[in-house]
Amino acid sequence: MTRILMCCVALLCFGGIALGGVVAPQVLTVGNTSGMPGDTVTVPVTLDTDSAAQGFQFGIQHDGVIAAASLVLQGSVLSASNAGAGADYFFMDLAPVGGPGVTLGTIISLAPPLEAIPVGLGHQIALISYTISAVATPGTSTALQITGALGTPPLAVVISTGGVSAVPATINGSIDVTTPAVSGLTATVLDPCSCAAQLDWTNGFAYDSIEVTENGILVATLAGTATSHPLTLGAAASYGVTGIAAVTPSAEVSTTASCSIPATGNAPTGATCTINHDTCEVTLDWTNNEVDYTAVEIRLDGVLALTLPGTATTATVTLLGTEILSTLAVEAFDACGIALATTSCTTECLPERFVRGDSNGDTNIDISDAIASLGFIFSGNPAGCHDALDPNDSGNIDISDAIFLLGYIFSATSDPLAPFPSCGVDPTDTDTLDCAVYTCL
Repeated sequence: MTRILMCCVALLCFGGIALGGVVAPQVLTVGNTSGMPGDTVTVPVTLDTDSAAQGFQFGIQHDGVIAAASLVLQGSVLSASNAGAGADYFFMDLAPVGGPGVTLGTIISLAPPLEAIPVGLGHQIALISYTISAVATPGTSTALQITGALGTPPLAVVISTGGVSAVPATINGSIDVTTPAVSGLTATVLDPCSCAAQLDWTNGFAYDSIEVTENGILVATLAGTATSHPLTLGAAASYGVTGIAAVTPSAEVSTTASCSIPATGNAPTGATCTINHDTCEVTLDWTNNEVDYTAVEIRLDGVLALTLPGTATTATVTLLGTEILSTLAVEAFDACGIALATTSCTTECLPERFVRGDSNGDTNIDISDAIASLGFIFSGNPAGCHDALDPNDSGNIDISDAIFLLGYIFSATSDPLAPFPSCGVDPTDTDTLDCAVYTCL
């Protein structure tokens, strides 16, 4: 037992030991990994053996421009040995002569009971951490090459099984430098009515170009400095952004976005027209059925007359002529500027309004009106409203009108014909009489 222990110690302390004896079929493997510039990655080293192994030694060389070894830990098969205390002897050098590289040497047990790595595949004997250079070029890589040329004296590649030095078969690993991905990818709807939107992100590297995909299909190749891209959204779709550096794509970062044009709003209702016949001004009122429209338009007989704010519920419009039936329509526009159904009312300006029998136009019917009628009939005195001087609505102004009016005033005979007793329009406006001047109160 003492002889085996001394042999193992000599093996680790003097890397130039002459190898002899039977070579056991061992396989030493360094894993492969990848990372971005500035990342720290961990590479496992494993051992396949069909004979129990009490120790090992070897070196792993790498490209120092691309990565630097920063830490070596015992692998799981070693850390579980010796009741969880780990290997009794675990040597590492992160900067051996002949590097850059790492050298390792291990003896599982230095005192009885002597433990060993059991027969089996994929025993993890070490975990090596490497820091990738922050200026490493994406697409480059460094081999992690098992070697016996590192250290002074050089530390040979040896697996100790049963006190016999074995040269294992080796499988080298590598670290590939990948392109950093973008971050913070978002899709923002800029206009909910047209579904115009924009992708925004933060670049994680100085890319040569940037690719944008929609549902996995390339839709744009942008300059490497781009941090946004316009979209027109529709049904839910996946959008991805990939940075390209040194022909090496980053991982794609994706987001899902959708947009649907809002439903048409509720149109105004209940339009009413109130007209001032003397001025032909119409006050138009209606009820809004949305909190706010983008605009409200008033049309007079189909022609745009006013454009109002979306909150308006009343408007004043002057008709273009008298005795013409006109239509006033209210048309509102929803949040997307879509015209809604109209609400409308019709009206007519009738300026020849009067009270029949009010010959002098003072709004009272009394003896003065009979005198005014006689003055017009016999003396040609002026009268502003000839229709008012025709209380019997005969279409002519003569002595009968004065007698009719006196009969109403003093004997309560027949009332003057309409419009009476309130101001209004002539319902039998088929004669030649007119009403040029009369003010209704």
